[in-house]
Amino acid sequence: MLLERLNETNLAEFKDFCRRHENHLDNSWLSESDLEELTLGDENPTVLFRTDGHVTAAASLMFNEYHLRGHRTRFRILYSEMPDPAIYRAMLDALRPAGGLVDHWFLFVKDGSDALMACVLESGFRLERVSHCLVREAMPVPDEVPDEKTRIRTLQFGKDEAAYVAIRNAAFASLLGSQTPATVADVVAMEHDGETLPGGIFLLEAEGVPVGVVRVTRDPGEEGEGPMMEICLLYTSR
Repeated sequence: MLLERLNETNLAEFKDFCRRHENHLDNSWLSESDLEELTLGDENPTVLFRTDGHVTAAASLMFNEYHLRGHRTRFRILYSEMPDPAIYRAMLDALRPAGGLVDHWFLFVKDGSDALMACVLESGFRLERVSHCLVREAMPVPDEVPDEKTRIRTLQFGKDEAAYVAIRNAAFASLLGSQTPATVADVVAMEHDGETLPGGIFLLEAEGVPVGVVRVTRDPGEEGEGPMMEICLLYTSR
């Protein structure tokens, strides 16, 4: 099997491979802006598989600070045009030395991707949880709150980060794959991360005490749907 590491010479081929397949894979980190920001180095260990001189498979990990705190890392892409578990195992073995910092690797597989699911399961992955994406038209919504003792307000950076962290961590404490606690620094970074919409984080207060959070971000949307607003966190303890 002809495997090669990502380098300046094959970087454009890797990006083209991602573009060809993003619409039937989890494309959370395959948008054009994500691919443009991709850098070579230890933070993005990547291997390519060639057939007859063409890239026909790729595996690319993302080592970001949040996932590493939980001794985990996720795949930007793990896919072969040929549904051969041997190719997946070869790519995983090639990346294994770079995986010493983590205990688990994970990826999301779209519903209906039976061949991909079969290959990753045969390569040692296990199904951890099932997620659903619900889409709603941007119709008006009531602006009422439950009672006069409850209000929703915009999060104030420099003041409310700790409240956000406490609520978020309580919400995700038992959610498989997301148990790693967020930090105040994580929330501070959201103000200028280019992902969170301006004014897009809200706190729900009951009698002046924060009890819920909402965070909305930009999402490129599925093919033909155009950009969307994603509710990436919605939780209340009441």
